[in-house]
Amino acid sequence: MQTRDELRYKEYNTGVIVGRFQVDELHKMHYDLINSVREKHEKTYIFLGIPKDGRLTVSNPLPFDARQEMITTLFPDVKVLFIRDRESNEEWVNNLDDQIDAITTNFDKVTVYGSRDSFLDTYTNNGGKYPATELV
Repeated sequence: MQTRDELRYKEYNTGVIVGRFQVDELHKMHYDLINSVREKHEKTYIFLGIPKDGRLTVSNPLPFDARQEMITTLFPDVKVLFIRDRESNEEWVNNLDDQIDAITTNFDKVTVYGSRDSFLDTYTNNGGKYPATELV
């Protein structure tokens, strides 16, 4: 286990995961994804996608609160926030960067994580300002 001082000197001390997590309970891939980011960073944030209008649908059946509680019950050290869909990809990326800026300091070095077929291409192709990494 690393000491707090060792963690402080990591090149990137803050990991941000963006996903929907629209499942009744986390499965092994979710555990592995979250744990791999937690092991690499001093701070971990998860942004859960929510529809623009906030309505629950067949493809978005679980409300933010239920998904947030599901994650924080298992990972109490992870902060779970939401990211609302926007009219354009560029607007969504700018909003995500603004939200990350609001929860971090100038001393934090951030890496943004997603999985295969996630938002990562959208993020990098629309001006995302943080390094983006795909978790396999």
